[in-house]
Amino acid sequence: MKYNKELEYYNHLGALIAWNISVNMSPQSLDENERYTITKNIWNNHWCSELLKVYHDPSFGHSSYPWDMTHLRQLYLICRGPRFTSYQLSNILTVLSTLQELYNSEVCISSLHGKCMRMEPNLNRIMENTRDEGKLREAWITWHQTVGTKVKPLYASLVRMLNTGAKQAGYKDMGQCWREETEIGELRQLVTRLYADVKYLYTLLHSFVRHKLEKFYGIRFHQGLIPAHLLGLFFLIGNMWAQKWDSLIDIVFTEPVHSQRFDGKMSESSTSSSSLVNKILPKNATVIDMVKEAENFFVSMGFPTLPNSFWKNSYFQEEAEGKRSDEHATKPEQNQRKANSRNCHGSAANMYGRLSNDERDYRMMMCAQVNDEDLITIQHEVGHIMYFMAYADQPTIFQEGANSAFHESVGDAITYDLRQHQDEPEWIKSLLKTGLAKLPQIGFGLLMDLWRWEVFENPDKVLQWNDVWWEMNEQFLGITKPFPGYNTKDGLDAAGKFHIIDNIPYIRYFLASFLQLQFYESMCKATENWDGNLHTCRIKGSKPAGAVLWNMMEKGTSRRWSEILEEMTGSSQIDSRPLLQYFEPLKLWLEREIRRLNLTVGCE
Repeated sequence: MKYNKELEYYNHLGALIAWNISVNMSPQSLDENERYTITKNIWNNHWCSELLKVYHDPSFGHSSYPWDMTHLRQLYLICRGPRFTSYQLSNILTVLSTLQELYNSEVCISSLHGKCMRMEPNLNRIMENTRDEGKLREAWITWHQTVGTKVKPLYASLVRMLNTGAKQAGYKDMGQCWREETEIGELRQLVTRLYADVKYLYTLLHSFVRHKLEKFYGIRFHQGLIPAHLLGLFFLIGNMWAQKWDSLIDIVFTEPVHSQRFDGKMSESSTSSSSLVNKILPKNATVIDMVKEAENFFVSMGFPTLPNSFWKNSYFQEEAEGKRSDEHATKPEQNQRKANSRNCHGSAANMYGRLSNDERDYRMMMCAQVNDEDLITIQHEVGHIMYFMAYADQPTIFQEGANSAFHESVGDAITYDLRQHQDEPEWIKSLLKTGLAKLPQIGFGLLMDLWRWEVFENPDKVLQWNDVWWEMNEQFLGITKPFPGYNTKDGLDAAGKFHIIDNIPYIRYFLASFLQLQFYESMCKATENWDGNLHTCRIKGSKPAGAVLWNMMEKGTSRRWSEILEEMTGSSQIDSRPLLQYFEPLKLWLEREIRRLNLTVGCE
């Protein structure tokens, strides 16, 4: 199909432009991106119109048009999504670039000696190690009031423009357009059911964490709601964006606890370090060592190595420790590049197409340091790249994940193996840390897009948007504003999350929370001598487990996700059962601790 050849050209060109913007945003690169996006939009709309003419032709389906289900699948993927005029698209790109510039701007925090910094990575990292309530509160408020108030009118304009494009394509609003991408007909009902399945487990965790924070800060939280700024870093929970709490492990797990192991024996869980970096990597490991470890994990399961161009073209750190100078050098330690301060949000890039040596071009962008959080992020991003490699031989239109949630699940499924501590005395601490990282992500992933669906449905109720945001935080996370009387009218506190600013749908991460354990269970079943317990499963080094994952990934989006999922797992449904099974020992432990401490479960 001629479309796929042309699409490969446009995807390659677009990937190069996007990469250049990430490395060094400039007026010239933004202008180039605008011209490219408008040109590709015109091109895709033309192809959609022409193919629809064929589809509606009375002769369609006869020998003159020998289309099969593959062709119909391509037609659907080509034509779905919003429709914008060139003028509308130009305005959207202008607003998006301004929003991203604001997000990357610096704010100055007086309690941190007046230091000025951006959110990613500097402010996040400083706040990770801060436990002073006053500093946490000032930093939280300063960033949101400085950036959020500027973002709000621009975001309101963006919402109106996106809705216009959605309506021009026959959708009710942009929220409906986003929901269609998942190819889940009753998406609202599905996410409501999945959230209900895990709500009790999350409520147990929230109640235990709340008790520990009240004890640490000497504060009684009003109505059992945890103030946003206390939860680990800067925004809500455990990091800037409320999606994980594992940085709180030093507060939450403070004393030896006698607890039952998986084998039924009693053991004392120590307060010693449960660092993945210390467990997995050699002493004095570098960021490059972390990337190599992520690669080696996949290679041990039968996956290909990352191409030499990956090491040459990727940016792993903010400060260079050694920049490539030899055009033919292949050792990764020689190829560390300096990441521009413009964009430090971890990402993987499929550049589409081949280099002069016929090697495919995949890249990573990060400002990493040697710590657990960045190790997990690197594993996640390498998972994306392995997915790119798996479906590289598909027609270009099918070179995507089965749906976006699949793409977000691959690397994270692998991390369950990294987190295993079943043979160590501190197993419950490790499982608790995993729960702190994973369980809050579920509610946060849901509220992110429930809030945006509400915004798209009510574009004129701008003054109410922030109130709705906080109502949803209280409902789904048990989190409240930093202090009573905090002004929610002028700002847009949701803008603390990069995906809001970058206009990336987020329900994929909610769904991925469940899919990653379905994937993990399917890989476990393929390993030798698995006893049926997800906590004892090790997939590293198992080529049969790797084949299960690769066979799923290589299909890309050539078929509906439900068919691909059923082939891999035996079920066509996104299911909470593997997640609940994995966290069952944590649930039992939390119930025992809550009874022992006589804690109230849930908010008042």
